[in-house]
Amino acid sequence: MKLFLWFICASLGVIITIFYSFDLSHPQTFDRLYFYSGWIGFILLLLSLVLRWKKYLGLLGFCASFVHIWIFIVFDFNLQVEFIIEEMQEKTYLLYGLLSFILLTLCALGSIGKKFYFSLLVYVSIIAALMHIIFIQKILSFTYWIIIIATSILVAYKLLSKIKNKII
Repeated sequence: MKLFLWFICASLGVIITIFYSFDLSHPQTFDRLYFYSGWIGFILLLLSLVLRWKKYLGLLGFCASFVHIWIFIVFDFNLQVEFIIEEMQEKTYLLYGLLSFILLTLCALGSIGKKFYFSLLVYVSIIAALMHIIFIQKILSFTYWIIIIATSILVAYKLLSKIKNKII
């Protein structure tokens, strides 16, 4: 129960941090909201691969990703499905983001329900999120190359060690 309360507090912290960037007087409010919510979700998912409380960090990553897609659907497109579908057909990176979110949703539901265990989907979701980030950029800076290399190495290492443990 104590760990669950810590999780709730951390979830509220993630949401407050994301909405800290919410300033309607600023002309680029939605860009900042996209940026913070997306990166917080991605970083939390990466941390869930290496830190102790994997489940809770993964659920926090899902929470931030939910806020990220919620901003896209509600604030940016005002729940107009036809415009969302049209936008997704034009921009490939949205499809990668949607794939990542769907996989994260399956993992979150499985994690909460304790009936299904989709740990390998987390790795695919992280790769899809990385592709989402890459395709958004027109030019990849040195920082993005570092993120791509570090994420790829981390995911490959975790996948190989998981496969190795299953074989042995």
